[in-house]
Amino acid sequence: MTEPNEKKKREYRLGNPLTQSEYNKRFEERKTKENKSIRMFVPYELAEDFKRYCKGNGLTMQDTVTELLREFMSDKK
Repeated sequence: MTEPNEKKKREYRLGNPLTQSEYNKRFEERKTKENKSIRMFVPYELAEDFKRYCKGNGLTMQDTVTELLREFMSDKK
């Protein structure tokens, strides 16, 4: 009754829960399809101020850095 081209529906809901490592692996795969990880070191005080600013304004650090990079790159063109 199922079509061969039909996408499998949430296997983890059918009685076989994912282990934490499987869940993490799938999460990483989803994230890396559209995003690139950037790791950097900044002065401790600057990082703490940035974290406080984002939290105080209800922003995520990821969204804030993404927007800053977009603005920076648009100014460079």
